[in-house]
Parts: sequence; C-alpha cells; structure tokens
Amino acid sequence: MNLILAVAIFVFGNVSGWFLRGIMEKKAFHLSEQASKNFLIILITLTWVFAMLVDVSNPNYDVPIAVHGILGVIVGFFFAKPSQNGGDK
Repeated sequence: MNLILAVAIFVFGNVSGWFLRGIMEKKAFHLSEQASKNFLIILITLTWVFAMLVDVSNPNYDVPIAVHGILGVIVGFFFAKPSQNGGDK
C-alpha cells in the first residue's frame, strides 16, 4: 500500500510540475533558465523546512533520512559554484 501511495504521489507531483511549467510559459511568467532553477530550489528548500517543522512539532511523524539526503543533493546541485576555468558559466 505504501508503494502504491508513493508512486501515486510521485506521478501527481510530476504532472503538477509539468502543468505548472506550461502555465508559466504561456502567461507573462517567461522565466529565464536561471530564474526557473532559483524558483525550484526555493520551492524545494521551503518544502524541506516545512517537513522539518512538522517533524519537530509532531512526535508521531519522522522525515525519512533518505528525504534529507535527496533534498541535500538537489540543493547542492543547484547551488553549486560555477567553475572558474570556463566550464559551467
């Protein structure tokens, strides 16, 4: 049951993101690639902060350790400092 719920939530999130991106591209929200990355990283960080607040305030809920690791990888990837040798600009 947990696997089905996890897959359903993943699919819902994926479709929601696709739909949101379509809305943002059609409306006056023509974001640059960097602005889109910044928006995503802020959204992910706020989600992690919210999960941590729920974890602290509700003793019956624990954020899985894997979630911390995955979010850390995503944040680290997007906030990586560009190389100085002309690689990532």
